[in-house]
Amino acid sequence: MDIEIQENVETATYMDVDLYKAAVDGKIEAFNDYKGRLERIVTPNQNTVLHVYLANRRHKAIVFHMIYFIYYRYRASTLRSTEFVEHLLNQCSSLLLQANAKGEIPLHIEARYGHRPTVKLLLERAKFAQQGDLENGIEAAKEMLRIRDNKEENTPLHIAARYGHLEVVRALVEADPDFVYPANKYGETPLYIAARRGYHHLVAEMLTKCKSVAHAGPKGTTALHAAVMANDRETVRIILKMKKILASETDDNGRSPLHFAAHLGYRSIVKQILECDKSTSYIVDFEGKMTALHMAARQSHASIMKEIIRHCPDCCELVDKRGWNFLHFAAVTLYRLPLRQFFGDDIGIRYVSMENLLSQKDEHGNTPLQLLVTSRPNRYGTAMMCTNDKMELGKENLTMKEEEQILNLLTELGSGEVAGVPFRPIRLYRKAPFGFEKARESHLVVAALIATVTFAAAFTIPGGYKTEKGVDEGTAILIRNAAFNMFVISNAIAVVSSLLAVLFHFLMARPRSQKSFASYPYAYRCTLFAVGAMVIAFITGAFAVLEPSLGLAITTCLIGLSFFLVALCVDRSFALLDVA
Repeated sequence: MDIEIQENVETATYMDVDLYKAAVDGKIEAFNDYKGRLERIVTPNQNTVLHVYLANRRHKAIVFHMIYFIYYRYRASTLRSTEFVEHLLNQCSSLLLQANAKGEIPLHIEARYGHRPTVKLLLERAKFAQQGDLENGIEAAKEMLRIRDNKEENTPLHIAARYGHLEVVRALVEADPDFVYPANKYGETPLYIAARRGYHHLVAEMLTKCKSVAHAGPKGTTALHAAVMANDRETVRIILKMKKILASETDDNGRSPLHFAAHLGYRSIVKQILECDKSTSYIVDFEGKMTALHMAARQSHASIMKEIIRHCPDCCELVDKRGWNFLHFAAVTLYRLPLRQFFGDDIGIRYVSMENLLSQKDEHGNTPLQLLVTSRPNRYGTAMMCTNDKMELGKENLTMKEEEQILNLLTELGSGEVAGVPFRPIRLYRKAPFGFEKARESHLVVAALIATVTFAAAFTIPGGYKTEKGVDEGTAILIRNAAFNMFVISNAIAVVSSLLAVLFHFLMARPRSQKSFASYPYAYRCTLFAVGAMVIAFITGAFAVLEPSLGLAITTCLIGLSFFLVALCVDRSFALLDVA
């Protein structure tokens, strides 16, 4: 049967102050003596007495709990019970379906504030409003559930899902488990709304109790897309368990939930989807023909790239509309260690097909190595990673015109978005001031200085030497001091490490040897090790000579140790700049 929303009558008048306050406070006695028709008393927004009470009761309940111990005898039923609602409906049953200016009936209001007993009361009153006809009453209650407001076209279930009220959702779903709730004005179904907000308990309730539930969202997305955007693993788990087919559903752009997870960087969710349906890794979108692996590489998510490759190694072979495999994207987005892992010498051992992908050409004839060299030609890291003549392979037959074409293409890659998150901007280092040679020279100077200082410190030891003639003449005075012994050991480590760094830099100076670039990381690590050992030598040496003044010795040591904390912070800040 059809049920109609009651329109406000033309003779409606605004509430006076006393009636409004009585409605807010839920004072029944104020309306017992009222002789007029309650449906005619409205606010400027056409809210009835029942609307006013339901909209203000949550605030009143909070106030009640705050003053509970002060006003212990104050009746909770005035604030929380259904007595006032039942009394109003007994006095004027048309209030049940009377809508305000927004098209909201009382059930919409109560769905927002989440009081299940009142929701059940409203549903029961809709059933009994049909003069004892049980069948028509049940249908009337169901029709009331389907009423939409004017502004956003939300049903009460849409609103309850938006505000996360499990008990209200349960009551509404149990009242009509057969109805498939349509999308609202924004294309959102109740299931999508709950998933988008990460309300996994609501999602489970709707999927369990509803015989058929709509899962659509805006722009062709599904509830699983919404759960991914919310980064809620539990919601994703529930949907994949109860509606596995959604794993392969795509939006209007042809992007699956795996595309969203790969773009947003949610590795655990990527793993969940792949374990449920590996075939999703082969889905390409409509615009760029990109897979989830391309998306992850485009956003510089190295861990997600590895996760996808681990589950589906052969998806590496797929290319987008430009003919790019995922390494083309990685060449211009990854930084430091991840880039070295995918472009280093050991990559062919870990992923069998990777070596061939490094030389695969796109539609313009560009390989990943050529993109790598062109996008950051002056970066010493590029030289360090492209060993075994890979640098020469990247530069082979690459004219200035071709380099410009590559740079223009990279510039175009910076626009677009997925799931409301824009593509990561492409950073080009074409005019970077710090090239490999300049970095090598700077590091060589540092290593040489450390070697000089630590070598000198080995013979001008703290505390001096014994001058008395005898078998101990010329030996260190503090030879039996533990801190002094640590000084000698750490200083020796600093000397050897810095000299090794100098040696590696010398090897890198060999003419026309691309393999000599492989020495750089060893020189770099030796220099860092030498710096750390030199700081420890300073701390232990200072403590050895200042030990009689323990407070001063400890203070000096703490100041020296602060070097490592500052160095760690600086290193992390540079790492963030690299991936920014």
